[in-house]
Amino acid sequence: MVWTPPEPGPGIGDAQGGGAARPFGHRSAVRIINVVLWVAVALVCGAGGVGEVTIGNVGGAVVAFAVAVFAAWYAFRVWTFRARWMLGPADREWRR
Repeated sequence: MVWTPPEPGPGIGDAQGGGAARPFGHRSAVRIINVVLWVAVALVCGAGGVGEVTIGNVGGAVVAFAVAVFAAWYAFRVWTFRARWMLGPADREWRR
């Protein structure tokens, strides 16, 4: 007997509700804008971390780099459909 992988569960790419709901596709404008915003946050915080190191503020640099790593990680999760929410828990409410 051959093992087959299970069917994928509901996620960002699936329609929620009936047939009237439009699923988010691979080129969804909301998803692309969301990824661009998270990448911008990551770049700004990374540059801020470098700036903090150059003036000798190590604590600020650690915080800036931590936020930059989180933002880049979340942008990757949104891009690969692994994020639970695209904009946070609130974006699920207004779509209903």
